[in-house]
Order: sequence, then structure tokens, then C-alpha cells
Amino acid sequence: MKMKALVFCGMALLASFSYATLGGEEDSPSADGRVRKALDKTELKYMVDNDGDYCLLFSPEVVYINSQTETIGDLEVREVWCRAVKCEDGFSKEELLAMLKKNARVKIGAWQVLSDGKSAVFQCVVSANASGETLETAVRAVVGSVRSAKKEFLKDRPEEE
Repeated sequence: MKMKALVFCGMALLASFSYATLGGEEDSPSADGRVRKALDKTELKYMVDNDGDYCLLFSPEVVYINSQTETIGDLEVREVWCRAVKCEDGFSKEELLAMLKKNARVKIGAWQVLSDGKSAVFQCVVSANASGETLETAVRAVVGSVRSAKKEFLKDRPEEE
């Protein structure tokens, strides 16, 4: 079953990146070159999707580094995130409480339920000018949080598409 899910995830990822570029090649015009420059200083492999966002596969998790940034005063930031689960029936009170409790224990980032009420993502925010080392730390923290949640409080939730 695990292998079947892994193959499906890989095929879905390849299909979603059919027009994406592999790290090191020319990026989408909407891709923020600061991210590419930082990632190229790491060992991380990435692709750029049609929206210009950077995608990193940590099988089966896919982490996104958004090219679009937000500003708060003079601080420019970007999101690094990964969807943990999508469930058509929403989340139980216990699952929502577990996410809130987990937020209190993480060093960076937070759990969020998207506006559709059916997707849980872990997201952290970093400086738009983050170094490769900082981006790698953020990416690994996001992956670690998602994997931990899947073992702890989302273990009974099969991934739905």
C-alpha cells in the first residue's frame, strides 16, 4: 500500500510539474531569483512550478517555497509550507486541538487549516532574503513537523486527493 501511494505521489508530482523547470535551468518569469540563488548554495533539489514557486520533494511530502512575498512594515517575508492531509469530511475537535497544542511546541512555524476546512498545512515564514542555509533549515523543519503529525495525530487519516 505504501509503495502504491508513493508511486501515485510521484506520478502526480511529475504531472503537476509538466511545465516546470528543474533547479539550475532557466526559471519561470514569476520565480523569485533570490530563492534560486539561495537554494543553489545547498544540496537541495528543486523544481519551479507554473506559478513560479519552488517545489522540493521529500517523498511523499512536497514542500513549497513561495516566490510571492508579503511585507510587514519594512520586513519582506515568504512562506515555506507543506500540506499534511486533505480530508473531505473536515477535522475532528481532537485533531484541531492536537494541531493547536503542537503549535505551542514548535520552534518555527505553525499548523493551519485552510479556508476550505479540509486541508491541514504546516507553514513557516522566513525573510524574503533568506540564505540557503536558512531556507534549508525551514524546509527541514516543515517536513519534520508534517511527518511527526502524520505519526502522532493524523495517523488515522488517509491522504485524499
